[in-house]
Amino acid sequence: MILVSFGISTSEASHISIDCAWEVGGSIFEGGSVTGDCCNELVSVGKTYHDLFFNSALAFKSNADKSEALAKSAQLWNICVGIAVSRTSSIPIPTSRASKSKTMDECKKQISIKCAQEVGETIFKGGSVADGCCYELVSVGKICHDLFFNSALESTPNVDKSRALAKSTQVWNRCVKIIISPISSISETEN
Repeated sequence: MILVSFGISTSEASHISIDCAWEVGGSIFEGGSVTGDCCNELVSVGKTYHDLFFNSALAFKSNADKSEALAKSAQLWNICVGIAVSRTSSIPIPTSRASKSKTMDECKKQISIKCAQEVGETIFKGGSVADGCCYELVSVGKICHDLFFNSALESTPNVDKSRALAKSTQVWNRCVKIIISPISSISETEN
């Protein structure tokens, strides 16, 4: 089955709900809105998936203004990241060992070893994450960040778990702000 209006197959949309896929497509191409829950879904699958979704939909929408659609897609992503970060509820993490393993393998493919080590060292030893690494981290999504953190936490003995969790949240939030801030300052100068 195809989401005819946006050219998204159900296999591509299986990472987010069909309703959310419609919201995202409607927001980008028809000026609709996206709910907070849909934003959480979108951010949980990461920027790479969002871009794949957008490109697939754009290829089907031949009459769309590509520059305008790209700008709306970037704006939607940044808004959703802000919403997902500001929510008090966390994005669910798979609970079965098989789904965690599959998801972890998928996550590892989307981030460089150097960046993953940088994030881990920042959380557990101190320091900060470089802006370029922040782009990678936010691109893989919050679920991957949480999976990396939980995996590292399980294998790191004698660590203050509450302090590490606070630092993990701080790293994520700082990286999101870095990603959003250039877009925000551009939008402010255009108004």
